[in-house]
Amino acid sequence: MRELREACSEFPQWERNEATATAASLKDTGMPTRPLCEHYAGSFAKVSGVTLPPLSPAQVYTLLGWIGGAASTAGGALFASKIRVYHDNRKAHLQDLQEKVLGPIRDGLTHNFGAAVSQQAPLLSVNWAPVEFDERAKATEEPTEHGEVLVAPFPTSKVFGPIHSALLEDARKNHYVKMMGKIDGFLSRWGQHLSLWHVWASDVSREILKQAGLEAFPAKGPGGRSYVMHLRLAMFIYNRLAGFATPRLTIEEQGPACFLSGMNTNLAFGERQQIEGIVTLLDKLLETERPRTAELRSKMSAFHKEFEKICAELDYALASRKPRGRCDLVKFF
Repeated sequence: MRELREACSEFPQWERNEATATAASLKDTGMPTRPLCEHYAGSFAKVSGVTLPPLSPAQVYTLLGWIGGAASTAGGALFASKIRVYHDNRKAHLQDLQEKVLGPIRDGLTHNFGAAVSQQAPLLSVNWAPVEFDERAKATEEPTEHGEVLVAPFPTSKVFGPIHSALLEDARKNHYVKMMGKIDGFLSRWGQHLSLWHVWASDVSREILKQAGLEAFPAKGPGGRSYVMHLRLAMFIYNRLAGFATPRLTIEEQGPACFLSGMNTNLAFGERQQIEGIVTLLDKLLETERPRTAELRSKMSAFHKEFEKICAELDYALASRKPRGRCDLVKFF
């Protein structure tokens, strides 16, 4: 208080009283009580090199208001710039999610599942693949044995494999939680449905091998040529009962033996009685297995509707220009 009175001693009496009262009020609020006139006027003089007359408290408050306004304007501009940068980053992040996550998922589902879900392509197939590995095979022997295997393709790796892992996790947890949950749920139920078809076809193939009385293809016995492709015959039953066009089978004689031909290959070879027995078995299976396959086929329409809804949601998300939710990959501060 004493320093302020001395600094303002040259002021008129009423200005000195006002400065003293102002200092007292500043002291009560906890703000600094150093001589305001001397401080601000002296600081400006040092910076500008201009000698200024002493400022009255009213002039000091005007100067403080100007400084505060300038500071708030600069702060507001900085904050507005930060908001603009933040929204630009969110738009760029949305574009990354659409191009690197949603788009590949949409294309992958359509390409790898669309035909099967809409019953335009078989769910099962027979492939030639390794079936056994002999660790004790000699140097002149082939350690790997190949044969036919029944498979139910489930290419989820072709859908999610190429996608950026961090962006995929971000989409699952932050931006498209419900939609990604629907996709995962659909794929899980679809996998279970495929397993039911695979189990059924495997049971049919074992029944054919058991009743045929012939060795499974390829025949391994020395000099033995009789065989039956039980997996391909199970596929014949599947194609017929699942509604896929399948040409008829034919019996072709070769000396005392016969071939059962169809599906662009010789499906069985043996004595005529054995081949005719296989044909009779196939006719029987076409009747006895019809109820089971009809039950499985009845579930396909529900899968197709669910698949179409998921694709529609993906299309909407791809067309959207508004980011959903927030994440740690795009922060404001």
